[in-house]
Amino acid sequence: MAIEQTEKKARTALDIQAAIFAAKDGDIIHVAPGRIQGRIVIDRPITLRGSGPDSTVIDGRGRGATISVEAFNGQVRIEEMSIVGGKSQSGGGVSIDNGCEVHVVGCLIEKNAAKSGRGGAIAIDRGSLFVTECTIVDNRAFAGGAIYAGGDAKVEIAATIIADNFAIRGGALAINGGAEVDVYTSRFDGNQAEIEGHHVYAYGSHRSRPHVLLSNALLGATSGMGMAISNHARFSAAIAIDNSAVGREVMQTRVVG
Repeated sequence: MAIEQTEKKARTALDIQAAIFAAKDGDIIHVAPGRIQGRIVIDRPITLRGSGPDSTVIDGRGRGATISVEAFNGQVRIEEMSIVGGKSQSGGGVSIDNGCEVHVVGCLIEKNAAKSGRGGAIAIDRGSLFVTECTIVDNRAFAGGAIYAGGDAKVEIAATIIADNFAIRGGALAINGGAEVDVYTSRFDGNQAEIEGHHVYAYGSHRSRPHVLLSNALLGATSGMGMAISNHARFSAAIAIDNSAVGREVMQTRVVG
């Protein structure tokens, strides 16, 4: 049974980190309103819950991923906060490394960077990620301005706005290897890739290919010329588009690659 730590809300990065290290699996750690400066490491299955993205802001101050999820198993939940100011080679805002199940709910993730790396807002190579009712804007990376999914990661994005992110490849999403990404009832706008894939860039290898589903999604205007979706010519992903609008076109289910 989850234990809610309600008597005292964490007010500094040190408070949050101490509460995490003292927590038992399933505990809920409440974060007070305000701008909290410093990085957070989550090494066990707990819930980190803010007071709303307009009230609770975690600012990584450019000193690594703002939140690093290093738990090996169980479920980690990051809820109702803004995640800003991270700078990392893998996941400027949220870095997921060790294979657990991560839920990011009701968050604003903005102004994070992995400029020469992967996943300006979020990067995941192992485990599963569920992004629900979030806004992901103005993040930057080499691959996946908003989200990078690689390896054998499973990602589900629902009821989320992904806008004005930038990357060399995959302004919004970059999907690699055997990763699976499902997008439901979400909107992409104003994302930009310098080379290819303003909204989505997918590429596999000899051994594995990604799988991508866009269902009831709107891929709106981009910030540059070129294709909204780019699928690697040689190592292509299986891309299914169901009842989704890409530019001015509405597409029923189809598979590319």
